[in-house]
Amino acid sequence: MGGDPLSYIVDEARRAGIATDKFYVAVRYTLRLISSQPWEDQVNAIKKLYQGGASVGGDSEWFQKNKIRLKLVSEEEGHRIQTPVKDPLKEQDAEGRDPDSIVDDIADKIAGELNCDDYYVKDKHPVMTVLAWPEFKVEWYPHIVKLGCTRVKIWLPKLRTRIAEVVLYATVAVAKREADATLMKIVSDCALASAAVGAVVGVVLANFVAAEAAFVALFQRCILIKVGQHITCMVPALALITIKGTWQ
Repeated sequence: MGGDPLSYIVDEARRAGIATDKFYVAVRYTLRLISSQPWEDQVNAIKKLYQGGASVGGDSEWFQKNKIRLKLVSEEEGHRIQTPVKDPLKEQDAEGRDPDSIVDDIADKIAGELNCDDYYVKDKHPVMTVLAWPEFKVEWYPHIVKLGCTRVKIWLPKLRTRIAEVVLYATVAVAKREADATLMKIVSDCALASAAVGAVVGVVLANFVAAEAAFVALFQRCILIKVGQHITCMVPALALITIKGTWQ
């Protein structure tokens, strides 16, 4: 045709009575190497073609203007979405257990790493449900059908549903010798306020480590402002507990 191939397509579409604002043309080609040994001159020639080394309809910048470029099939396009790695201690499936007891166990294990040689008082709060989804299953149950003098047992399906949700918990373990009523009230307020901010709940599912780091920093700042000092034997933490309802 000797000219701009995209312009040619548009002109032909107009002649056929097709409205060009109703479609989009995307042209893709894949060049595959047949031999096991690439020829550098051929590779360089292809690269040069897409970098403006050739002209289309007399326009040496046609490839750039039409945003057509060469991309090796081995190149990654953008960033792949990866499943976040779970913290085996702080991200757990309740599996029929009491979520509060799971959070208490988490706080005990974390407090044990402080080496404060003390008993601890734990403060915990469910902050919010950060994710929820329905689950389905089909159960088969027997049904007796009477046919004249005969009874026949058949199996019928029944759809059951339940809701699963991921609940964000904030927990703080405080050394018993420090845990008077006033301090525990401050701890409770700071834990809830620090866990509920967007910097925490906005990323907790995608990046639990970053969310907890933000929570700890906010909590410690809150305690420092309200108490006036840093308390050594106190450990704040987040937990994500997956809780599944009963089948209905």
